[in-house]
Amino acid sequence: MKNKSLSAQYLVRFTGGYILLATMWLLIMHLWMRHDQTLLSWTRLPLDIGFIAASALFGYSLITQLWHQIDLQRGLSRLATRLHQLSINAPPSPLFEQEVCRLAVEEVDLRLAWIGLVDPATQQVVPVARWGPASDYVDVVQIRLDDAERSCGPTGTSLRFGQPVVAADIATDPRMKPWRDAALPRGLRSSAALPLYIDGRVIGTLNLYAEQPDFFSETVIDIGMLLAGNLAHIIESRKRATERDAAQAAFQQSEARFRRLAEQAPDIIFRYALAPQSQLDLVNPAVRDILGYEPEQLLTQMPAVSAFIDQSQIEQAKHLIAQGRGQIQLYTRRNDGRYVWLDVRFVVVDGAVEGIARDVTAQVEAAARLARYELLSAYTRDIVLFIRASDGRILEANAAAERVYGYSRAELCAQTIYDLRAPETRQIVRDQMNQANMQGILFETLHLRRDGSVFPVEVSSIGADIGNERVLLSVIRDISERRKAQAELDLLRTALNASAQAIVITDTNGTIEWANPAFTTLTGYSVAEMLGQHTRLLRSGQQDRAFYAAMWAQILSGQSWRGELINRRKDGSLYHEEMTITPVKRDGVIEHFIAVKQDISERVQREQKQTIINALNEVMRAAQNWAELALVLVQQLHTITQADAVALWRQTDETWQIEQVFGDPSLFTGLADWLSHWEQQWIDCPVWRKPAPAGLAPTGEIVVVSFRCFDCAHHHCHAVATLICARSISAFIVDLLAAAAERVGNALRRIDLFEQVQHAHDKLRAAYDATIEGWARALDLRDHETEGHSRRVTELTVRIAERMGFSDEEIVHIRRGALLHDIGKMGIPDAILNKPGPLDEQEWAIMRTHPALAVELLRPINFLAPALAIPWCHHEKWDGTGYPRGLRGEEIPLAARIFAVVDVYDALTSNRPYRAAWPPECALAYIREQAGRHFDPQVVEVFLALYAENGYTWDGFISEELNYA
Repeated sequence: MKNKSLSAQYLVRFTGGYILLATMWLLIMHLWMRHDQTLLSWTRLPLDIGFIAASALFGYSLITQLWHQIDLQRGLSRLATRLHQLSINAPPSPLFEQEVCRLAVEEVDLRLAWIGLVDPATQQVVPVARWGPASDYVDVVQIRLDDAERSCGPTGTSLRFGQPVVAADIATDPRMKPWRDAALPRGLRSSAALPLYIDGRVIGTLNLYAEQPDFFSETVIDIGMLLAGNLAHIIESRKRATERDAAQAAFQQSEARFRRLAEQAPDIIFRYALAPQSQLDLVNPAVRDILGYEPEQLLTQMPAVSAFIDQSQIEQAKHLIAQGRGQIQLYTRRNDGRYVWLDVRFVVVDGAVEGIARDVTAQVEAAARLARYELLSAYTRDIVLFIRASDGRILEANAAAERVYGYSRAELCAQTIYDLRAPETRQIVRDQMNQANMQGILFETLHLRRDGSVFPVEVSSIGADIGNERVLLSVIRDISERRKAQAELDLLRTALNASAQAIVITDTNGTIEWANPAFTTLTGYSVAEMLGQHTRLLRSGQQDRAFYAAMWAQILSGQSWRGELINRRKDGSLYHEEMTITPVKRDGVIEHFIAVKQDISERVQREQKQTIINALNEVMRAAQNWAELALVLVQQLHTITQADAVALWRQTDETWQIEQVFGDPSLFTGLADWLSHWEQQWIDCPVWRKPAPAGLAPTGEIVVVSFRCFDCAHHHCHAVATLICARSISAFIVDLLAAAAERVGNALRRIDLFEQVQHAHDKLRAAYDATIEGWARALDLRDHETEGHSRRVTELTVRIAERMGFSDEEIVHIRRGALLHDIGKMGIPDAILNKPGPLDEQEWAIMRTHPALAVELLRPINFLAPALAIPWCHHEKWDGTGYPRGLRGEEIPLAARIFAVVDVYDALTSNRPYRAAWPPECALAYIREQAGRHFDPQVVEVFLALYAENGYTWDGFISEELNYA
């Protein structure tokens, strides 16, 4: 009734326009026929034209509508035919439903067709297939029958009432409001929802959409319902067929599983027909393992029953078979002649015995052994209890039980195993007994003594049949001492695990068997990763084979080994390790090695850094001035950093100047301005790094090391080193440079101070020397006849001393002593000193005091002390006849011996008040004559050699410009 009402509404909407045209056409025809004869011919013309136009319009519309209906019905007929063919070919879901939607769209010229099935669990309409240009509209629909708003549309209404529902114009139909905004842009103007009805229930809908309003006529809906009915039948049939196939497949799988279970069962499964002829119908492969027969052999030609069991057992079996079911233990002969005990359980069904035979040989033999072991249990140190499996009653106890528990045997047999268990363990006793009865069990628990004390035990229990009773044979061992030892072992293990040092235990081949957590911290490998691995996995390649060969030779000989080596972590980084390996022996045989490892990388780096710093200090100490120190510094910095080039800069007049370069000097062109520009950043930073500036350095980075002196109050920066490095320097090198920077700064400061002091010292020494030369000049001026004597003898003495190997420092003191050789004459009266004639004995005695006077005069002056040898000893003679002390030979200082030769030569070749100057030849002859008496022969030899080298003259040899000022 509801469907009819819907069709009537549809007809009014669908044909209203055409009825209006038909009414107008009838009206015009009525007027035309009524007035055709009464009106004049010229007035009839408009009426005739109107009648003809209305007739043409109505005829065109009617023909168009009829043609559309005919084409639509043809499409539906083709759709029905294709649907029938499609159901015969039966493609799998969802291809079938998808093909139905495609055919509906293409044959009826629709915008969209989709099939939705109701999910009973969620009440949601689930799209299973779709087709058409507007297929994505289905994703927007989302219809739920339990949603009041989204279930009132055509699809929801059709599902709830089982009737076709048409939306003639989606733009105006209020039921389409939730989906209108999505439908209209996709060209959907009218829709029809056709219920898929089967067996009195609606399983889904076929939903059709057209791009024209008023598309679906009653005829189309009727044909569509036929198609929907066929579609529902096909879908349901396919669903039932699928379920039937699934059930059949499940049954086949179940049957296959049962067959596999029977084939793989450890017990013999059999069926023995009693009539009409006794024969074995079925037996599984377990008979091969238990009795040694092939199943096919028993099924085709089974030996007589007497070949398996004796006659008495046959009679017992027949008695039970007569009762229809039973259980019996049979002592059965195998095919190989051995015997086994079979526990056979069977039932008689349809004249055949069907049963299972289990091999219980082990249990039967265990019971027999149990009886044999009673005597042994009475004397064992372990507790032996026989416990009834059903209630835990103690049936028997040995002497050890009496001793440990403190009860007599009678008292123990009056208790249950529950009474001997600590209260907190009693709730699991039943489960443990069941497990022991079924398969045996080994566990630890707590037991009670008579005095109430609790002690730990290890229980090994297994079930056995003794007589007609199931008994648990339990061997119980007091493990108090073992627990104590285990606690100590656990404590030791905890200590080892808590150790900051890595501890590793290996076998004798070096395979790791245990390691503590510190091993992971040290190497990066987890303990799980290293178990079973050889320790060579940690090798870095820094030690050669000889190193490891020596180590293994030592530990395999039973000696401990301790040393340092470099290993590799899991991440590839290297570290320094100190390791001690100790062999672990048992009965004199090495079984394991224990290695204790400690990361000493920081210590090694500190030592390396200190070694480098010490070496740097040594070479800096050897430097005597700024130039030497600068050269040493750039060389050492290059050695430390492997930089491409190193330059040492010194600030002068507010600019930085290069003092020394190691490498290509051109790399530092233009860096002075760059250093000044960044000075505020690096001036307070020991090591400052920055990428190489474009155009100044090729690649890498520039490292600036400022050498600041922290010994002075202002922490003045004495110099700066710039390093051009192709690669970034490591953190270790940065730290090393920072540590060295302060020391270098202090060294530079000390060099500065030393050079300042040296400069002051040189100035002071120059002043001293000028004073001495002034004294010498004054002496010459006082003794007019010996004027220039001090200059000549000093110059010649210095030349001979240089030839004889005196050092520069010694030459300085020789020069001073020569200039001051007659300083003692300042204490000689002028009358004696300038007497024109020979001196008498008294005057000579006074004259000979001038060396002693020189000593008294000069000794208080510290810096002149090294120069006393000449003033004091230049009148001593080689043969000891000189004055003032009568020294002889090498007792006389060498400087004085040299000066004595020069002084006598100059005196002989100079005019004196009491005689004229000797010719040089005569003076030289005298010198030769006095060698070995007055003079040191070696000095005379050097003196004469120099004289010969100078062309047998002293002219030009002695400087005329000796400065006394």
